[in-house]
Amino acid sequence: MLEAALETLLMSDNIGSPVKYQYDGVAQPLSPTTLRYLKVASDLKGLFGEGLDRVAEIGRGYGGQTLVNDQLLKYRHATLFDLPFVNELIRKYLNSMLLTGAYRVTTINETLPDKYDLAISNYAFSELPDVLQRAYIDKVLATSERGYLTMNSGLGGRRSSGKLSLEQLRELLPPFEMYEEQPLTAPFNYLIVWGHDKDFAGEYMIAKQPE
Repeated sequence: MLEAALETLLMSDNIGSPVKYQYDGVAQPLSPTTLRYLKVASDLKGLFGEGLDRVAEIGRGYGGQTLVNDQLLKYRHATLFDLPFVNELIRKYLNSMLLTGAYRVTTINETLPDKYDLAISNYAFSELPDVLQRAYIDKVLATSERGYLTMNSGLGGRRSSGKLSLEQLRELLPPFEMYEEQPLTAPFNYLIVWGHDKDFAGEYMIAKQPE
């Protein structure tokens, strides 16, 4: 996977002139944002494997995580949820690449409840006001067989104001386990995961107990 990962990193970093840094053991400078996407893809591979048919991605930014997942995990189809003007950026970015699978962009108001093999969010879901969090749970998360949510609200801190609490999330989401974010990028960050290979999670992640 390492060789394919480096090829994907270099391909992603060719678009948009991102800030790059030199890392030990790597010949060319790389974008730290893309490295983060690679870390998430590595988690997803260990937790859920490759080749899932239907993946929902909440809050896709410019589409970098989608590209990395497409190249390394061979997901067949991704439904990407974001704001309309952000979706235009995603289209421009992803359409400059040649994907192995397919994607569509949409908003939460433009879709009906549906079933997915996996739902992903890198912080975006946790930063929504609770009314929008509930909408995403109803239409996307509650019926997703697997889930991987990087969270920065729900446990405490200022980011939790106006968001669903951990207790509410446990009532509304499928049964999940919590893990520490590794590396930890801010206090109160954590992962919500369900439908996963627990052997992998036990080996590579450390369980966080509710406070």
